[in-house]
Amino acid sequence: PAASENFTYQERLNADYALYWDFNVTHITFEVVVKTNGWVGFGISPKGAMKSSDIIIGWVKDGDVHFDDRHAQGHYLPAKDSSQDWTLLEGQETVVVVVVVVVVVVAVAVVILVVVVVVVVLLLWLFFCPEHSSNSSRIVVVVAVVVVVVVVVVVVVVVVVVVVVVVVVVVVVVVVVLAVVVVVVVIVVVEVVLTVAVAEAVVVVVVAVVAVAVPVVVVVVVVVVVVVVVVVVVVVVVDVVVASWSCGRRSAFGSRGLGFETCFRQVDV
Repeated sequence: PAASENFTYQERLNADYALYWDFNVTHITFEVVVKTNGWVGFGISPKGAMKSSDIIIGWVKDGDVHFDDRHAQGHYLPAKDSSQDWTLLEGQETVVVVVVVVVVVVAVAVVILVVVVVVVVLLLWLFFCPEHSSNSSRIVVVVAVVVVVVVVVVVVVVVVVVVVVVVVVVVVVVVVVLAVVVVVVVIVVVEVVLTVAVAEAVVVVVVAVVAVAVPVVVVVVVVVVVVVVVVVVVVVVVDVVVASWSCGRRSAFGSRGLGFETCFRQVDV
C-alpha cells in the first residue's frame, strides 16, 4: 500500500501493513495504510508489550470513519482513554485498503518525541480481517487432511483386524495341540487309564473353552483398537480444523469474537 503523500520516514511492518510518519517541533503525524476490510490499529509501546501501550483503532464503515484513542492493559480489547490525545486527520477505505492518518501533539507525547529523535521507538501494530481471503483454501486443506486421515485409519484398522485374526487362529491351533499333548502325557506318564470317550471329552472341553474365550478376547482387542484410533483421529481432525482457522498470533477481543495480530518492531529513525 502506498501513502497518500510524501513522508520522510516509513516502515513496512507486514506485507499488508505500511506505516509512514513525519514530525516537527509541535506534532508527529502518522499514516497507516493496511490491506484489510476490517479495522486497523497502531500504537506506541514503552516496553514492547501490549500492557501500557497507547493505541489508536480506526475503521471505515459505510463511508463513515470511526476512530478511538485507547490504552492497553493486556491482550484484550484496549479501553478508551479518558483523554483523546490523538487527532484523526483523514480516514478512507478503497476496496480492501484502509488508510488512517492521525496526529499526536508533541506536548502530550514529549517522551515519545525524545525516543523517536534520539534512539528508537517500539511500534505496536494490529489489524483484523473479518473476511479472510484464505478461508476457502483452508477448507480445502482441512477436507483433504480429513480424507487422508480417514483412509489411513481404515487401512490401519483393517491391518490390525487381520493381524489379530491370524494371531487368534495360531493361538487356537497351539492351544488345541497342547490340550491333546496334555491328555496323552496324562495317559502315558501318570498311567491313568482313561477311556477313549473320556479323553475325547477332555479335548472337547478344552477346545470349547478356547472357542469361547478367544472370540471374546478378539472382540475386546478390536474394540479397544478402534476406539483408540477413533479418538486419535478426532483429536487430530479437531486440531487441524482449529489450526486452519487460527491467524497466527490472533486472540479474541471481547464477546464479539474480534481478533488482533500484533508484532513489535524496533524501528530506527
